[in-house]
Amino acid sequence: MANKWLKLLLAASIAFNIAFFAGNIYRNYQHKKKRPNDYRQRTQPHPKGPGLHFVKNKLNLDVEQKKQVGLIMKRFRMTMLQSKHDILNKRMEIIESLSDSEYDEEEIQTQTGELNKMENRLNLVFVETLIKLNEILDPRQRVDFLLQLSRNWFFMPPKAPPTRGEHDD
Repeated sequence: MANKWLKLLLAASIAFNIAFFAGNIYRNYQHKKKRPNDYRQRTQPHPKGPGLHFVKNKLNLDVEQKKQVGLIMKRFRMTMLQSKHDILNKRMEIIESLSDSEYDEEEIQTQTGELNKMENRLNLVFVETLIKLNEILDPRQRVDFLLQLSRNWFFMPPKAPPTRGEHDD
C-alpha cells in the first residue's frame, strides 16, 4: 500500500515540476516577445565599450568632431593600456613581496603607495580626457554625453519600456 502512495506522490511531484518549468519558460518567452527591438539593442554591450560607441554614433558628431574625438580616444587608450600594465606589474610585485615568509612591512607600504599614485594618475588622465571631449561637444551633445557617462559610472541601466499593466505617471 505504501509503495502505491509513494509512486502517486512521485508522479504528482514530477507533474508539478514540469508545469512550473513550462510556466516559467512560457512567461520568459512572452516577456521577451513583448519588448521592442530597440530596447534589446540598447541593452547589448558594445565590444569596444559603451562610451566610445555612444560618443561616435549617438551624439551626431560632425566630421571634424569625429576626427578630434578619435585622436583624443587614441591617446587615452595608449596611456590607459600602459598605465594598466604598470598597475598590474606593481600589484604582482606586492603579491610576490607578500609571498615571501620574511617580507618587509615598510617595503609593502612603499609599494602600495606607488600603486595608489599610479591609479590616481590614471584617474587624472581619464578626467583630463573627459574635459577634452567636453570642450569639443556642443551643449546638447554635452548633456547626452554626461547622461550616458553617469549611467555607466553608476551602473544605471537605460529605463525599460513599460510592460503590460504598468502606467507612466
